[in-house]
Amino acid sequence: MHRRAHFPAFAIAPLAAASLLLCHCMGAAAQQTTAGDPATINVVAPAPLPGLDVPRDQVPSNVQTATDADLDRLHSLDLSSYLTRAVGGVTVNETQGNPFQPDISYRGFTASPLLGTPQGLSVFMDGVRLNQPFGDVVSWDLVPRSAISSIALMPGSNPLFGLNTLGGALAIQTKDGLHDPGTSVQVLGGSYGRVAAEFETGGSNAQSGMNWFVTGNRFHEQGWRAASPSDLSQLFAKIGHTTRDGSISLTAALADNKLTGNGAQEQGALQRDWASVRTVPDTTRNKSLFLNLAATQALSDTVTLSGNAYYRNIRTSTFNGDVNDDASGESVYQPSAAERAALAGAGFVGYPTSGASAANTPFPKWRCIADALLNTEPNEKCNGLINRTETRQSNYGLAGQLSAQLSTGGLQHLVVVGAAYDASRVRFGQSTQFGYLNPDRTITPVFGPGAFADGTQDSENAFDARVALSSWSSTRSVYASDTIELDPRTHLTLSGRYNRASVTNVDGINPGGGPGSLDGAYTFSRFNPAVGLSFAPSTSVTLYAGVNQGSRAPTAIELGCADPASPCKLPNAFAGDPPLKQVVTTTFEAGLRGVAKPDLAWNLGVFRSDNRNDLLFVADDSSGFGYFKNFGKTRRQGIEMGLHARPIGGLTVGGNLTLLDATYRSAETIGGSGNSSNDQAMAGFPGTGGYLLWAKLTMDWTFDIRAEDVFWCTADIGWVTGHTYVAYGPLAAGATQLMFEGIPTFPHAGRFWQMIEKHKVSVFYTAPTAIRSLIKAAETDEKVHPKNWDLSSLRILGSVGEPINPEAWMWYHRNVGREQCPIVDTFWQTETGGHVITPLPGATPLVPGSCTLPLPGIMAAIVDETGRDIPNGAGGMLVIKRPWPAMIRTIWNDPERFRKSYFPEEMGGTIYLAGDGAVRSAERGYFRITGRIDDVLNVSGHRLGTMEIESALVSKTDLVAEAAVVGRPDDVTGEAVCAFVVLKRGRPDGEEARQIAADLRAWVAKEIGPIAKPRDIRFGENLPKTRSGKIMRRLLRSIAKGEAITQDTSTLENPAILEQLAEGH
Repeated sequence: MHRRAHFPAFAIAPLAAASLLLCHCMGAAAQQTTAGDPATINVVAPAPLPGLDVPRDQVPSNVQTATDADLDRLHSLDLSSYLTRAVGGVTVNETQGNPFQPDISYRGFTASPLLGTPQGLSVFMDGVRLNQPFGDVVSWDLVPRSAISSIALMPGSNPLFGLNTLGGALAIQTKDGLHDPGTSVQVLGGSYGRVAAEFETGGSNAQSGMNWFVTGNRFHEQGWRAASPSDLSQLFAKIGHTTRDGSISLTAALADNKLTGNGAQEQGALQRDWASVRTVPDTTRNKSLFLNLAATQALSDTVTLSGNAYYRNIRTSTFNGDVNDDASGESVYQPSAAERAALAGAGFVGYPTSGASAANTPFPKWRCIADALLNTEPNEKCNGLINRTETRQSNYGLAGQLSAQLSTGGLQHLVVVGAAYDASRVRFGQSTQFGYLNPDRTITPVFGPGAFADGTQDSENAFDARVALSSWSSTRSVYASDTIELDPRTHLTLSGRYNRASVTNVDGINPGGGPGSLDGAYTFSRFNPAVGLSFAPSTSVTLYAGVNQGSRAPTAIELGCADPASPCKLPNAFAGDPPLKQVVTTTFEAGLRGVAKPDLAWNLGVFRSDNRNDLLFVADDSSGFGYFKNFGKTRRQGIEMGLHARPIGGLTVGGNLTLLDATYRSAETIGGSGNSSNDQAMAGFPGTGGYLLWAKLTMDWTFDIRAEDVFWCTADIGWVTGHTYVAYGPLAAGATQLMFEGIPTFPHAGRFWQMIEKHKVSVFYTAPTAIRSLIKAAETDEKVHPKNWDLSSLRILGSVGEPINPEAWMWYHRNVGREQCPIVDTFWQTETGGHVITPLPGATPLVPGSCTLPLPGIMAAIVDETGRDIPNGAGGMLVIKRPWPAMIRTIWNDPERFRKSYFPEEMGGTIYLAGDGAVRSAERGYFRITGRIDDVLNVSGHRLGTMEIESALVSKTDLVAEAAVVGRPDDVTGEAVCAFVVLKRGRPDGEEARQIAADLRAWVAKEIGPIAKPRDIRFGENLPKTRSGKIMRRLLRSIAKGEAITQDTSTLENPAILEQLAEGH
């Protein structure tokens, strides 16, 4: 669930009230128009056991029903597939990877076969609750599809259906020989090796009153994913006897199913092979016996007694191969001398004596085998795990119900009174065996004293995954309901149920209670009421409204995994058990439903369910461990609409729409370390991705990278831009990219545009200095202008390395992007690891020369020397106030310099100083970088940004192609401005150079002021740049000071330019 702005789910409540008044006025007329017409009355059972049915129009909720014919028409594989396709408000989640193991959700509440999933729907078959005692799970594969006669989905927290009816109850009635006579056989086949056979036969003998029904099916498929077969075998039989006023039946159902549910796979592997799986096997074996003795006896024309006694035995075993995350990053390749000795002693041969590494051993195993023999560190050296569980459940109970039609005080009543007792015995065991991963993704288990995760390993990270839990539970309940006929069109329903549930857990490994023990005894009790009103102004329209409560007691699995100090990995481990509270849900719903001839049905309703003490599973770390806890309040609300018609015989057309809004409703603080973008990532812990996470995120955010893109960052791979956006970012994003070695002007200045055309580059990322040099080349030589190449493949342009001046931005936009491509002017640094301020393409309005706004999570600001915020429109120093995943951690062997340079004490020592000057626009708050703080020149007490002077020079577009400004010491003014200029024509000399220099000084004085006029202007054919186009300003500072160049110049595009620029003008 999520927190967001809520839509007004109950905005139509006034409309419903108005409709109610209108229908009161129109009721008589409507009855007159329908008088004499034959009417079909649909009835539903208001409680789990059969008795006196209630007309559907008298039920104060949006009940949905279906018959076996409806399931056949949609060719439903099983009950869950029909619910998903045809029942309003139902959605499916198939994360288990098997068609018979889905999570079915209705109104945001779930019925799932997966242990640990917070359950919220109850499921009944012939009055027997199918939610299993251990975890309230529902195994959909145990519901015999061919035995289903009808279903009814009762919405809301209907208390009559007992525990776990938070969002709704699904009541299933099975076939019998009296109503389903005849014999049929069906065989089907399909893709992925799907074959199935099904039979059913039923009949009755009127003289003896006996009836019988038998159905069975066998199903097999290979599955569309690798190593994903499923097999189902189901047999269902019912024998019954009917008399004039009663019936009795005995039902038996058997199931033996083997399901493979390979779970989630990595995105990269799926792109290579959509049918691939991460590890195998991943199987669940369900064996079930179901017995139910049911009886109904009419005591009079208005009183009926019904009841049942049942027994269920379910055995579930799982066998799952998993990757061992604890082995990630460990040295798992070359066995040590002691390990080689253990292998030799055990009779193994073929192990490497030296030199095994990741390069030559992609699937290591020998250290795993040896460490299991030695019981040293198999938990760190084995990259695979075999997890086994076995659950044995015995579930039995009985229930009785009395239904009566009464008349008191002139009012008609339909009364239901009942009681039920349910008990269960559960035994759960779990073990984890170490193993190694094979090329076919199977896991081979190892053997020896350290083969199983029992905590005895000689390793600091040893863990005990064993569980041996016995649990006893029982529930006693009484319930009652009264549907009162206030008048023939209006019915009031009052109901309630009292439940008392007890759970006792006994730990077979650590008995006796205390820390680490699962022992415990718990009792939960509650009375849940309900009230509802229905009004039918005519036979074609019904209005209803109701409020009801339901509750769910924590199950053994939740009580056994509720300690934050001892998290468990469900369903593989349990921990200590702080007490949990039962969940209480209050549901309000209201709506209209109706029918119109010919064969048209519609419904419109609203609902709101508020949970108190909802049970949530909180991830404790990134490897899946966690614990259950109660959460204050949650809400699920929405609107439901449905329309169904039969325009011609045999054709049914319909649709349902549900708008669901699920939110947390109370403040809560829970551990976030399991979220890889939270604490662990911020701290850069292994496996959680600090720098790599940011590289991947910024590839997605800044470049909107897509599978079909060809990405080209022109940076030299030795610089940080090459690290993040040539090496790590594109690889993490799975991007197709172009890698470039060389300079943009050789063999000609149209090389960039030629390569974009040839390789269909769609995202192009380069430096402003490269753009400015190519502008000069294009204006000098028409043949290398970008208009001569097809650049239509481009959709996003990027700028990196320094601020791009508006004139270059506009040229880039018009001539390279054809005024169709957004330009992402990215600001970041080596220390930030990736972009921190940049437009988002298609989302951020662009302003030439501005890097616009910070990325999500980046708290950038502009402050003065003391760290105080400066208002928009005024310049200052750029800082970032909160950490982000890729930020610099330290300076090697110099933490004190790190602290002073990036977190200066004069600013409080807690905010990151970027070292750049910046200003935010008064209108939009957009950032514009004005240059490095150390590039701010102090000329006669005036602070001048080098970027301001450079932009002024370059703005003389008829003359200047590029400019770079640095300072040099001056005895009079403190610092003097020194400009290095590249003209759009040849390099001048002599008197011409002096005249142009004078013109440029006058131009800067006009644009900024006399104080900003450069003292020195030096002309060159180019500027000292790296091969990716970044200006080497440190070399220019040395030239301006008259110093000899001693720094490394091996990465320069044209080292000879340094001598040329050293000549003063």
